[in-house]
Amino acid sequence: MYLPRRPLVLSGWILALAAALGSACTGEPKPSGSGEGPPGAGDPNVVAAYQGGVVHRSEFDDYERPDSGSPDVQISDAEETDWRVSSITEIVIRKFLAEEVAADDPGLPAAVQQATTGVLIGAMRDAQGWDQLTVAPEELREYFDSHPEQYRDPKIARAEHIYLRAEDAVLAPEQRKAIRDRLEGIRQEILSGADFTEMIRLHSESDDADRGGVMTLKADARVFPAFAEAVWALEIGEVSEVIDIPTGFQLVKMKEIIPAAQREFADVTEFIRRARLAEKTEEAQDEFVREAGERHGLERHYERLSDPHISEDDTLVVIGDVRY
Repeated sequence: MYLPRRPLVLSGWILALAAALGSACTGEPKPSGSGEGPPGAGDPNVVAAYQGGVVHRSEFDDYERPDSGSPDVQISDAEETDWRVSSITEIVIRKFLAEEVAADDPGLPAAVQQATTGVLIGAMRDAQGWDQLTVAPEELREYFDSHPEQYRDPKIARAEHIYLRAEDAVLAPEQRKAIRDRLEGIRQEILSGADFTEMIRLHSESDDADRGGVMTLKADARVFPAFAEAVWALEIGEVSEVIDIPTGFQLVKMKEIIPAAQREFADVTEFIRRARLAEKTEEAQDEFVREAGERHGLERHYERLSDPHISEDDTLVVIGDVRY
């Protein structure tokens, strides 16, 4: 949402404005002897006036009357005001805000475009019935049965680790070897009785070192193959050999292994409903775009958008185990 460049403090003067406008809407007499009246005085089409402008009856009639019975509005009897006063106040505030934005403000066109798009999408959703789509109970079960991999929690390893940075793209082989030897020395201390958690605090260079160096690794996580192979070969309480990865060296101690588990249908029904509803909405929107494109002669020439700096073998998107 676009905001004026100069912030407005609304709370205090809104009340004063509402009080001042009250007489304009309720017909209370103006004090005499005040000289020239405010803008629009005497004009039957003006329902409120303020310094710099007026509110015409047509503006007021076109303004949506607030629903005092809305459950989202919690107002005590003492705080209730004439709905005409609050409506006119909102109209005037909007006029003030509009005047605060310069016509050549670079953010204005983008804000207008964004607001327009939002209104059009909302209207289209209502007109096409996209907001009325539903998912039948049998669809939920069918979706669950046909996508078992989505509702299966993979095996999880919880372990402590010590990490020493040594990027092979930056350091010379002898420099990396020195860091590896250092971690091997730490490992020997641990095997001789040193506390693994304390050694994490003293030596590890990972971001989670100050939180105990505990990591969670899912069986389907995309990590360096050498690291995954070493971790999943460990027994509970066992300390790994020094693990060589391109960014450095790791030492891991297994704490817990949580077996894979299939979720029950009843536990994921609502999740499936939302996922399927999102799919159906997207399918309906895609079909609408396809049909509208045919009616208006839409042509797509994606081949003209090829990037000479990206080869056909480059991976641009990874979805699950599929690379595009």
